[in-house]
Amino acid sequence: MALYELSVALLCLSMMTACTREAGAAAYSMASVNPVVLTQLDGGIVQMDFKVPPETYYYVPGVDYRVDGQTLSVRIIRCSIKSRCEAMAKLLPGLPPGDGRVRIPFQGKTVVLRHLDGEQVLQAGL
Repeated sequence: MALYELSVALLCLSMMTACTREAGAAAYSMASVNPVVLTQLDGGIVQMDFKVPPETYYYVPGVDYRVDGQTLSVRIIRCSIKSRCEAMAKLLPGLPPGDGRVRIPFQGKTVVLRHLDGEQVLQAGL
């Protein structure tokens, strides 16, 4: 019985930890936002389309990003409905529920999408 109680306690602790992540940490797994599609638009803009996970207590306001030379690093923001989160690139309005789209100024070729469970390297302009 003690093993069961320990397992339940660890599960509860891991769920609380996931909800209190620091602001700079990625919050979604690869599977929860894939497929991710990049489109190179005119004027040095990369459009990123992705799946928005259905959640009751969290929402996606957009993405934060950083450009380092020819590489764009992107993190999809996961925000509590009780908080107001600012995104560097806001989710574009008018899309069906479950669809996300952002536009980011970037003229390089490599995009690294940071996830909870690793990084996904994508090529812009394909």
